[in-house]
Amino acid sequence: MVTQLPTRQDKNPEVRIKRVYFWNIIWFTKLNLMIHKEDPIFSHAMRSFWNKLKFSVNFGWKLFWQRKYVLLEDNKRAGALALEERKKSIFVYAVGVLEPYKRKGYGTKMMKFTEDFARKREKKFVCFSVLLKNYPAMALYRKLGYRSLGLGLTLIRYFLSSLAKDFPASNQPRITFKKVHKIRKIKEKALYWWVKEAEALCGKEITELCFSDFQLLVDFRKNWSVYEILTNEKVCGLIAILPSFKTLNILFFSEPSTWDMSWTNAFLHSLIKLDDENIPLIKLDNYSLERNHKRFGFIQIFLTHQHKDKLGVKNQPKKFVHQSHEDRQILYKKID
Repeated sequence: MVTQLPTRQDKNPEVRIKRVYFWNIIWFTKLNLMIHKEDPIFSHAMRSFWNKLKFSVNFGWKLFWQRKYVLLEDNKRAGALALEERKKSIFVYAVGVLEPYKRKGYGTKMMKFTEDFARKREKKFVCFSVLLKNYPAMALYRKLGYRSLGLGLTLIRYFLSSLAKDFPASNQPRITFKKVHKIRKIKEKALYWWVKEAEALCGKEITELCFSDFQLLVDFRKNWSVYEILTNEKVCGLIAILPSFKTLNILFFSEPSTWDMSWTNAFLHSLIKLDDENIPLIKLDNYSLERNHKRFGFIQIFLTHQHKDKLGVKNQPKKFVHQSHEDRQILYKKID
């Protein structure tokens, strides 16, 4: 009688997480590019050789400064983890598993490793940004107890045709704009209102984390026109106008008390005036939307998820289109 020896497949694989040092940055970058190739940010960057080269170099340079780990199954590279140490938290810059190794619990293993690392470093939180369309990952993070800050910016399109129909009543508040000139001031004010919107969803416990650890993930540029929003002479938010030849793109944060359609209509009418032919002309910095009105008929607005949800965008399809395919949110967990 011949006894059959167990095959390699019958054994439990040896799984371990190993530190990666800076001299291994090239293969570590390639591994992460393979893991995240389905992510819209990565897939868009891979459409041409030069874009791919530029993106890979920039991505590798950012990974260079992170604390890097590789997950090994039987000494084969199966996953990657990059951590950034901040004042109050550990921020997960990149985490993922190669396709053949998914659904084996390796994602949970790496997140537990990250939480243990945060405890050793005496950090209060673990945070990261996640693509909402990544449903398996979102299910895993919820199972592990992560909550949403809601602060990843989302894009909605507001149809200009509804602007005239929703003209605010005469008793609406007076909304005006005050220009902000210096980039440093712009970033300070944007962070302040960004944190205000976080508090509306998560409460005051998140205030310290946002101010100490989070830089607003928006690269404000000198050619952007940035204004404070004032309601009845009281500052209630911030708006940035992003230059574009095709359409008007605006990014704005505001006091949660303004998150309703009545105030939003008044805000848009203060931003845009209608001429006799109902052709909108932007007041600020002489932007013209005549081409946009005829060809596109919408304004693109970047705002936070909690702001978008409060406006009831999903329930108003004749006014809004929600561009959700690249939506992300920042998740966090308080470490005991």
